[in-house]
Amino acid sequence: MKSKEFDIRSGVVRQLLSEGIVRGDIRHEITLDTSSSGGRGDIIVLQDREIIGIELKSGSDILDNAEKQMADYRLSFDRVGLICDKIHEEKIRRVSWMYRIFYCHDTRATVQTYGAGWEPAKILPKYSALYESGGTNIPYMASLLWKKEIDGVMHKLDMKTGTRCRSINRLKEDARLSELRPLVISALRSRVLSKWEQSFWTKFDKEAA
Repeated sequence: MKSKEFDIRSGVVRQLLSEGIVRGDIRHEITLDTSSSGGRGDIIVLQDREIIGIELKSGSDILDNAEKQMADYRLSFDRVGLICDKIHEEKIRRVSWMYRIFYCHDTRATVQTYGAGWEPAKILPKYSALYESGGTNIPYMASLLWKKEIDGVMHKLDMKTGTRCRSINRLKEDARLSELRPLVISALRSRVLSKWEQSFWTKFDKEAA
């Protein structure tokens, strides 16, 4: 039986919570730009010194655009991972970007990597089980934020605000990733839950009861 998107997502969330990640640091469906056509980060984990992006592929998904999605993740986040249903294993074996990919055989029990077993806790950064992107880009990371949030970042960096596009370009020219990152993390932590996120947590809590 093919897994559904909620199966994969709730399984990962259970593991994150079991390792001490608080709910407020687990965000869902964050747009990678102002337009949803720019893609969304399925699960975003906010840590004090890094932002983690996790792409999910259930048994009901297709992988046609997964390579581009992971390339965008590498620009937006400090650490990335792809977690998918076992049904995708053969296709993923044939692609060059197969790094830190986890096959969910049973999302309620464990997550496994290709070729070896993997304990649930090891999807977390302190176990170095996710891929360090190495290509994190200031404009892409800044683009995770809404206009109002970017204005707040600009004020804290003592920079003049403008249109969202001009502010991002100014950050690209004059800011350092090390000073931008904590401000982006703070903004995402403070962002009010979307209706989608509220719906997920309601369903998650109901199933956990």
